[in-house]
Amino acid sequence: MCKVVNGDILIGNFLIEALNKGRIEVSYKDIMEFDRKLITTLEQDNYATRFSVNSIDNFENSYPFFVMPGENRSFRFVPFDEAELGKQNFLERLKRNFQMGLPNTLIEKLTSTADNVLGG
Repeated sequence: MCKVVNGDILIGNFLIEALNKGRIEVSYKDIMEFDRKLITTLEQDNYATRFSVNSIDNFENSYPFFVMPGENRSFRFVPFDEAELGKQNFLERLKRNFQMGLPNTLIEKLTSTADNVLGG
């Protein structure tokens, strides 16, 4: 039986890695590239992604406390206290929403693929 990673999980995990790399803005193009690479990465573990361009709009509307529209088709993180504690709290909230309950092997693949797309 095939398991599915929905668009919110996909985008949320990409944003976690972007924030870990110090990014404050993420392009829609990078998110779509992440999905393309993730499809082939997860295929061997019998996972599929449920992602479309509509997933981006839905994410923006569903999670306004995490992201807001950026310039040139992108997301910007909602401002948080620039002190390390503020960033860590924000990151923990993202993880609680988009990684809690996922298998560790899936989180590792999401993280490594996002790192690859972000140039890590």
